[in-house]
Amino acid sequence: MAEEPTRWNVYDNTAVGATRNPLITDPDAIDEEAHFVKFVAIVSQALEALWEVRNLRKE
Repeated sequence: MAEEPTRWNVYDNTAVGATRNPLITDPDAIDEEAHFVKFVAIVSQALEALWEVRNLRKE
């Protein structure tokens, strides 16, 4: 099995004296969550549009 590539974590490579942000521990997970939220919003808009078209055809 291939090893995962090493990723550079900007939060571990901070300036001297900087305090690490305890809320941001996995930047990749945050990015994935943001993309998922955008995806859900797009799908919701598409479903609303389809529902409106369906209701217009019933009239």
